[in-house]
Amino acid sequence: MGFTSAATAELARYSKSVGYKLELCTNAAASSSWLEYAFEDFTLTCDASAPAVLTVRLCNDDLDFSNEGSSANRTQLLANVRLTASIGGESEVLFSGRVFRVEPKDYGFLLTAQDWLALSNDCECEVSLAPDETNELPLRQLVLVGGGAFGSTYGFSYSGPGDPAFNQDTNPGTRRRSWMPGDIRLYYDAAGTEEVPPRHYRANLTSGTVSILEDTAGLGYYAAGVRCAIEGTLDWAEVISAALSHPKADGGIGAAAGELDLPDTGLSVAGPVYYRGRVSGLLKAIFRRQQQNLRLWYDSAAGRYKLRLVEQRAAGQEHWELMHAQSVAQPRDIRELYSRVVVTGLSERPLNALALPGTTLSDNTSQGDWFAWDGLNVGDDDTFANVSPLIFDGDVNRGASVHNLAESENGGTDKYDSWYDYAIADFGEVVRVSRLRLTTPGSRNYNAAAGHQGLFWPGVRLYGSEDGSDYRLVSAMLAGRFPPGELIEATGREILLPRLRYLKIQLGAYKHGFENQDDPSIGIAELEVYTTEEYRVVKQIDPAAAPQTAYSYTADYDGDGAVDSWVRNHPGLAERLSGRHRTLYDDQAGNLNEFLAHDRAIDLLSESVRLFQQVVYRAVCDPRVRLYDTVAVNDELNGDVGSILVERIELRPSGTVISGTNYLAGGLGQ
Repeated sequence: MGFTSAATAELARYSKSVGYKLELCTNAAASSSWLEYAFEDFTLTCDASAPAVLTVRLCNDDLDFSNEGSSANRTQLLANVRLTASIGGESEVLFSGRVFRVEPKDYGFLLTAQDWLALSNDCECEVSLAPDETNELPLRQLVLVGGGAFGSTYGFSYSGPGDPAFNQDTNPGTRRRSWMPGDIRLYYDAAGTEEVPPRHYRANLTSGTVSILEDTAGLGYYAAGVRCAIEGTLDWAEVISAALSHPKADGGIGAAAGELDLPDTGLSVAGPVYYRGRVSGLLKAIFRRQQQNLRLWYDSAAGRYKLRLVEQRAAGQEHWELMHAQSVAQPRDIRELYSRVVVTGLSERPLNALALPGTTLSDNTSQGDWFAWDGLNVGDDDTFANVSPLIFDGDVNRGASVHNLAESENGGTDKYDSWYDYAIADFGEVVRVSRLRLTTPGSRNYNAAAGHQGLFWPGVRLYGSEDGSDYRLVSAMLAGRFPPGELIEATGREILLPRLRYLKIQLGAYKHGFENQDDPSIGIAELEVYTTEEYRVVKQIDPAAAPQTAYSYTADYDGDGAVDSWVRNHPGLAERLSGRHRTLYDDQAGNLNEFLAHDRAIDLLSESVRLFQQVVYRAVCDPRVRLYDTVAVNDELNGDVGSILVERIELRPSGTVISGTNYLAGGLGQ
């Protein structure tokens, strides 16, 4: 039974009755029953970020606790431990777990145990779940999201009640559904005949949007092959339940249905989940990406794993009022206080700098005829203006080449030891190149394809310059002759000249015709230059009191029918910071795409400007309080009663230290 108001009344008495009972048992037949042990002292620590830990000091006068080989001995590694508290006529289990350390010391014996949540560090699981999905949506037009506030991000527009691309909650159409993995394709036309090159866009499955990686002026986009995840069909509680109930025989925790108290959280999984590994690894990944008040812990009194969205109760609705508080401390510091948030991460498919509007590509050939080709480098003569976009169109099956070359160039003696000027890219300003990728053209010549005589292969050299006059080799990895159709890549320290404005391309002639005597050419199937592989989302307070300004979220998370927003006017905080910013940096590489990073940045900023009141109190021993209870605290600083959400408990027979946070405290500097 749990503690009631009768226990509270007992604790208020001058002569109160509070006791503790320590019991141990093992899985061996000779010691399978619970046996009570006398103890000298104990410390029970319950923390929001870890399993509960019980440390007990026993008296080992007869030295019989140290006999690990005796099946009747219960004070051994992996023994089951239970600590029960009684207040008056009521009792409750405070701790249930197993021993993970024993330390004999002379005639003393120190025993340390963790509750059953610690099994997540020892056991593994395999989880494969997916939410229900809609039927495949017909070819449908995409529109710019948020008027371009999130860059070239496109999604479906709401067509009315029953739209399968949007949620069907009480306020239908307020949130886009996530997309399921599949054969998603984009087209320029409503008939679906002109496909967008795959490298020109990125599907953001979680947010149900597409990032366009090309100049969108005058273009329309249509998506096909989209199936949407249906909200409410797979809750994160089901994922955690599958992890905790993974069979013992397969290395899992093997929690039975009666040991799980995991009601639906209302947080729907936005796509398929597959994980195999340590349970704690999955839990960390889930809690890192979900809202911070999603908590899992082991309830020793109920003997169950519990999952809840914990919240601090309003004033007057607290679970308990702390009794006989001897001291209250409310430490303040600026550790969690920021006026500016920068969220960074790796773009899933960054923009090719050659395709950016500010980049110009110029013909640098001295002689020859340009031609466009597909397949094995065959095509008709054309102009540089028409064929040059094929160099960066994202399709390695097409490219731009030059034939009818000069007999020699740049100090060569013939066509096969010359390096021919091809083109020069001007990025408009000095940029920092982080990655280069080049795909050489194909060939119909068997000797070239088979590698016979290295001079038959296409050659590549890339030179960079900041001023357009002093050119230097960009990377030794992209200097030489390579097989037809070869993908060559340079990144990091392999790039010798990362800062440049101009990129000059020189190519070596190679055989591409059936006969060795056919006219050789120079060409490129695809050249990718990346200068911004990281995204950077910045959100900061507005130092002015008026007019009111706000940041908009990407969706309606509270379900009120309008896109959520957060007012960013905080003149008081700006005044305290003397006009400077205190910046929080959050790296989400591999976790969030650019679209969802906007919401995280707003969340971090809105939380950090609040003056959270961290409260720590010391009092006589109070076994009633549990992790995530809301308790009333006598605030000696302000002379009234405040409350905290309990996030740490350190219980000893001589007293209790309880700490938590007042999440209902007011904001700072609004």
